[in-house]
Amino acid sequence: MKIVHILLGKANPNTMNGVNKVVYHLATEQTKLGHEVTLCAISNNPKIDFEHIFNINVFQVKKSRFLLNKALKAFIQSLTSDMVVHIHSVFIPEFYSIVRLLKQKQIKYIFSPHGAYHPASLQKNHLIKKLYIALFESKILNTAYKIHAIGKNEVAEIQALTANKNIYLLQNGTEIINVKITKQIKKKDETIFCYCGRLSKNHKGLDMLLEGFAQFLKSQQDKVSYKLWLIGDGEDKAFLQNMVAQLQINNNVVFWGKQYGDEKNNLIAQSDCFVHTSRWDGMPIAVLEAAALGIPLFITDATNMGDFVKEFNCGIVVKKNANAIYNGLLDFMANKANLSSSISMVKNRFIWNEVAQQHLKNYAK
Repeated sequence: MKIVHILLGKANPNTMNGVNKVVYHLATEQTKLGHEVTLCAISNNPKIDFEHIFNINVFQVKKSRFLLNKALKAFIQSLTSDMVVHIHSVFIPEFYSIVRLLKQKQIKYIFSPHGAYHPASLQKNHLIKKLYIALFESKILNTAYKIHAIGKNEVAEIQALTANKNIYLLQNGTEIINVKITKQIKKKDETIFCYCGRLSKNHKGLDMLLEGFAQFLKSQQDKVSYKLWLIGDGEDKAFLQNMVAQLQINNNVVFWGKQYGDEKNNLIAQSDCFVHTSRWDGMPIAVLEAAALGIPLFITDATNMGDFVKEFNCGIVVKKNANAIYNGLLDFMANKANLSSSISMVKNRFIWNEVAQQHLKNYAK
């Protein structure tokens, strides 16, 4: 099968962008399965500075983004009806023009919004997005051969925007990660709660997490034994640092900044619990990566991971408020010895090779 993935970006796995990571792994596994995979990468930076086994064609972004540059237009026009085209992400002007060309050539395409249609996400620049959906995005949704949803919450979000019923539900994937800790940072008597991702207080619920963690510390006699590590960067870093100071928990919260690869995995592997308290989300890659390291999970249902965590008893699922987080942290400490390894969940539900095969089945139907 000849497969073309279309993405704004280059599918660099060494990035904080979850969609790029997903496309990288999906394209890699489909190549390993014997398919001819090409990435149509839309980016102003032609440099490819990561290892890959699939083909990558980089096309520059034009100032007038609805107008495709000649090379990109020629590439799309060269595609044939026996190919599978998989388009990733939303509100990308180039995609509207690409879809028009695909329709002219009667080429079917799969469309993955990657969880970006949550009502909270649509509230930012609400009027502009509403108009964009009516004029452009709806055309992409309505004419897609199939729409891919990564979580049960996303199915309803997609259905609210299109009459297209050809939606298939399939989670993201990961691989078991083996880490040899080369630099021991955690002290023997410490319990480490670790977050990794974008420092966005509303989206990722980090304000709730800090409030709940502060309540938890007040309930513990030996406060110095508990740390919250925040790995990543983002627009709310200064706000969160100020919040930590106001809550007087400076000695218990560490901002690690951006970390990638072995350095990031080394930190997460030393933690006792991985936390991701999103108010809304798709399926955070960081949660899957922590599970692949065998770390117990502490999440909200907004991550679309709640059912899996409950099924395999490998963590705590809480509601989206600070008090629930506080009680959840108490619950974790009381029951951590009884939690199963998240490795079992990964092996049974999230291996990339198996996820890639499920995508292939949906391509072919």
